[in-house]
Amino acid sequence: MQTYYFRDNRMKFRYIALIIVLFLGTSVFAITGGSVTVSGTVPEAVYLSLSSNQINLKATQDSDSFVAVTTLSVWSSGHWIIGVESKNGGYLLNSEDFHSRIHYLFTLGTLTQSPVDLGSFWTSEAQSPTSSAGLALPLAILLQTEGRLIAEGTYEDMLTINIKQF
Repeated sequence: MQTYYFRDNRMKFRYIALIIVLFLGTSVFAITGGSVTVSGTVPEAVYLSLSSNQINLKATQDSDSFVAVTTLSVWSSGHWIIGVESKNGGYLLNSEDFHSRIHYLFTLGTLTQSPVDLGSFWTSEAQSPTSSAGLALPLAILLQTEGRLIAEGTYEDMLTINIKQF
């Protein structure tokens, strides 16, 4: 009989162990929620786009008014400046006679308080980050014919526009 009694204790131990495992197993699976922290880094970015990269103007002896020629759109997540440089120092040169030229001034939206001469490189003041919609800057040209007789022909200049973020 002793053997039978010992066997019952082992069975009881097995049942108790099974109950403990089931209890612990269900408590592990009873968790129904949790949280995960997700993070990342977005680098600063700046974008410049032009509504047109070629501008055609028609000049006469009385062309002393501004002509809106294109719009620059800027989107920047940081502070930025914009610079404009004229290949011909602020003059439209006649493609057939380089001695014949037309002086001009330009404005660039709210960045210029008054018309700017491009005899040298022009740089805007430092600007704050733009809204998510960006900032539209109309570029306008004022031809300085001042009633002079202008030789017939095609006049050209190239503006280089740079934007820098800091």
